[in-house]
Amino acid sequence: DLEGVLRLDQSARAELVVAETYGVGGEVDMAVIHLQRAFDLDPSCVATVDQGMAFVPVRQTAAVRSLLARHGVK
Repeated sequence: DLEGVLRLDQSARAELVVAETYGVGGEVDMAVIHLQRAFDLDPSCVATVDQGMAFVPVRQTAAVRSLLARHGVK
């Protein structure tokens, strides 16, 4: 249970792991929710998502591109 992970660990890193997992599973809307939470907890997560190989698939979606743009990524 991905949401259960966050009950144990409410860190930005945990939010990124959950977001990545949702993204790989094609649940982009859930990924975006957790990416936003990660960005709120630690703004440096924006660069991780923008540049990290693990986020390539989800980064190609309009929803994630829009989220990144709202956080200053061009």
